[in-house]
Amino acid sequence: MAFGKKIHWQVLNHHVQLLKFLTNLRGGVACIFISVLLLLAVSIAAPESNSNAIFKVKANQNSSTPNISIHFGSFGYCVHDLPVGNDFLDNCTDSAIGYSPSEAIEPTLKVYMTDAARSKSTMFTRALVLHPIACVVALVATLQCCRTGFRNNLAGTFIGCNALMLVVTVIAFDFQLANTVRVAVTDQNEHRASVETAGIWVTVAAGLFLLLGVTLVFFTCCTGRRKQHKTSGSKKHIKGRGRSKK
Repeated sequence: MAFGKKIHWQVLNHHVQLLKFLTNLRGGVACIFISVLLLLAVSIAAPESNSNAIFKVKANQNSSTPNISIHFGSFGYCVHDLPVGNDFLDNCTDSAIGYSPSEAIEPTLKVYMTDAARSKSTMFTRALVLHPIACVVALVATLQCCRTGFRNNLAGTFIGCNALMLVVTVIAFDFQLANTVRVAVTDQNEHRASVETAGIWVTVAAGLFLLLGVTLVFFTCCTGRRKQHKTSGSKKHIKGRGRSKK
């Protein structure tokens, strides 16, 4: 019975220490830095890293090319398991700001995209450059919050808010792009392929960590400022009482 109570108090103390960490400046900076890592993972997706993707288009098993998948990233795309003779090759585009998803989807999956879908998808890909931009801004916010002082931390909070706005914006473009492609390859082409959006949800997670981190840093700044004012006020009051006694 005593052993069980000891374990219970150890677990409770562990949770208290974790709560204290999350509610101070270090916890906020850690959350912002985690968002930087998540945004970095999305930013170096295809074609820089052909195994990562913001979203994927995979051919269904009943299609003529069942093994093909297309990985779309911030600066291009990679086509996996493309049949060339008796071999299956991977083909990636060069890195560029803005590209045409229809150039990969139509000839590879043998599907048709309307002119409106082609133009919309191409337009949305130009906004994907916001992934690395948000990553850099969040990194600057992390470094700024690591500096001591109320003004530095407040400046880091402001920079983090700008990074958060960029993340929210690029998430909206991500879902719009994925939905445009999904409609083209499913609704209009008898479900010849499916769209996987795991990379977009990584960006969503980065946005949530960034929001939590900025909130914790700002809360810590405000509470620390109030404590400083109370401490300085009490010191002045004590000095005043000492002088009056004299």
